[in-house]
Amino acid sequence: MAKLSKKTIIPIVLIILVVVLILIFKGKDHKGEAEKVRTVKAETFAVTPQEVIDAENFSGRFEAKDLAVLSTKVAGFVTRVNVKEGDFVKRGTVLVTIDDREIRQNVSSLTMNEESIKREMESLKAKEEYARSNYNRYKKLLEENAVTQEEFERIRSEYLAVKNQISALESRAKSIRDQKEAYVSLLSYTTIRAPFDGYVISKNVDPGTFVGPGTPLVTIASGTKEYDFVVEVPEKYFPMVSKLKEIPIYVDALQKMVLGRLHSTSPSVNPQTNSFQIKVRVNSEEIKTGMFGKLILPLGKSEKILIPESMIVSRGNIKAVYKVDSNRTVHFQIVRTGDSYVKTEIGLIPERTISGTQSKEKLIEITGGLSSGDVIIKDIDKVNEGDRLE
Repeated sequence: MAKLSKKTIIPIVLIILVVVLILIFKGKDHKGEAEKVRTVKAETFAVTPQEVIDAENFSGRFEAKDLAVLSTKVAGFVTRVNVKEGDFVKRGTVLVTIDDREIRQNVSSLTMNEESIKREMESLKAKEEYARSNYNRYKKLLEENAVTQEEFERIRSEYLAVKNQISALESRAKSIRDQKEAYVSLLSYTTIRAPFDGYVISKNVDPGTFVGPGTPLVTIASGTKEYDFVVEVPEKYFPMVSKLKEIPIYVDALQKMVLGRLHSTSPSVNPQTNSFQIKVRVNSEEIKTGMFGKLILPLGKSEKILIPESMIVSRGNIKAVYKVDSNRTVHFQIVRTGDSYVKTEIGLIPERTISGTQSKEKLIEITGGLSSGDVIIKDIDKVNEGDRLE
């Protein structure tokens, strides 16, 4: 066997070394890949279509079933305010008084005029009795030709003059009586009383305030649990609203839905807004007069693929989920999203219809990237692309 030269042996040794190194590194790569595949434990969510309610909302406010804005028909200075906002008052309670001294002075002056006219009338009645007796006597004498026509006419004129004086005095007395009655009736408007049991929800004046006819003084609302939700609805929705047996209203302050029934509708449509006003009667112990709310009008139902917002991964403008394949391997799946929905007492409705809610978890519509039956990861912070579920 021929000996290999030194020049031949060296290249062969180098080739063998290279091959060995390649095999070593390849083995390490496979070992590293095997180490990268993690087995994790995480909750999953099965994607299924859910029924949603398409809806519109219309804003309005609650007012007590019985609401009274109390004012006066007289002008004057407020002398007393006996209540403050929030006070409960019984029917007939004096709430506000207005200075009535000028009115009482006028009543007193007219009363004095009445007394004067009464005395004057008594005197004229006596004169009339004498003039009538004299007139009847002269009339009989004229028939007997015992007095001249001229004498009779003089007596007759005196009698008619007294009658005219009485008639004028009676007219004057009636005028004074009417004025007095008007002033007396005004006295009742200087003392403002509660028309029913209720709560003071606003007080607009203080002692010393000058008020005129029609100036709002105090507003009170009945203490019952019944309220009217007053709202304007576009006329095209009138047939839909009128058919509802129960009308849902979302109360912003309470972060909840209440149900009411249609109580009344305006007899005509507002030509400027093409809408009509309705009142929805609601029974609730939590609602207060003046609270803001939204009438939720269901328009129809449909099915959509929805997942909780917490299961969506956001990377800039990209939205994705961690989807689990049939081998239980986790994949980063990009999705397209649509509207947001929230759960309410009447079902799933678009979040925009009750915008401002803070406590309700949103469900996001998936319009692409997922199908019914897919499985995704709930705990998105526990997994990565390529992980395998236990």
